[in-house]
Amino acid sequence: MAGTFLSGQSPIRPGTYYRREKVGVTTSGATNGVLGVIFQSNWGVLNTEVDISYTQISELEELFGDGATAIREGLLGGATTVRAVRVGSDDGEVAKLILKAEVEKETVTRKELSCTITDDNRTFDVPTDFDYENFTATSNSVDVANDIELGEGKITLSETGVSKLTSNTFIVGWNVPTTETEVVDGVELSAAYVGDRSLAVSIRTDLITDKRQLVIYSGTELFTAISFEAGDDEAQSLVDALATNKMFNARKLNSGTLTDVTQVPLTGGKNPTVTTSNYERGTNILERFRWNCIVADSDDSAVNKLWKNA
Repeated sequence: MAGTFLSGQSPIRPGTYYRREKVGVTTSGATNGVLGVIFQSNWGVLNTEVDISYTQISELEELFGDGATAIREGLLGGATTVRAVRVGSDDGEVAKLILKAEVEKETVTRKELSCTITDDNRTFDVPTDFDYENFTATSNSVDVANDIELGEGKITLSETGVSKLTSNTFIVGWNVPTTETEVVDGVELSAAYVGDRSLAVSIRTDLITDKRQLVIYSGTELFTAISFEAGDDEAQSLVDALATNKMFNARKLNSGTLTDVTQVPLTGGKNPTVTTSNYERGTNILERFRWNCIVADSDDSAVNKLWKNA
């Protein structure tokens, strides 16, 4: 009877032996360790295949919010790559927030002073906002501005001016510019993905760099922070800073300096409806790629039947 031995062993008895040896053979074009995952979530790109490797396991919540459990389990279970598809219908909504901005606007207030001449008085006190360089002085359409003598806090109508008057009263007028701060809608901030992920925003100044910061929280945890230039048009600066951001979008509504806020929530986010047809669409998306095994985060019998045709 023939025996067996492994490569490197020396049989101690004479006879006939078969040598067994493990040979690593890779079939050309084979794909190993790749898991397809179809899932629903409150965050992430929708109905699109995304490759995830084990090195990204700490980023799963950032990428897919609360729906990354099946992906995490697949990676922990030994998958080298997860080909993930978040599924959903077209009825989801993104969360939004209007960031307020302050705009300084100049307005002009017209002021007038009525001056009545008496036999012993041609001099009148003027307020501190009196414009000594640009003023009018009239009496029944008679201009006597050039006949006004200027003094500190006072004006005096010259005798020549008095002689021009058709009454004993003249009106002095001037403009007073004022700057008022108006609060307007500055920027519409919106999530890039549909879903009801809990998001909140703070706007503040970095005490070290003096730059402005948009700080976004997911729940109570810091999600991301974006710096932008401070100045008179911070609305545009923030839009520019988010131009290449993949998670949030910004649309300028008005110029201005953005108002500081602390953890104000984005609202209106809504998860898309997910039905069996959405999971079926997910399998159709994954059919374009190679994988060894496919799973879903649903135990619905109708969904499970899809794997028979996958």
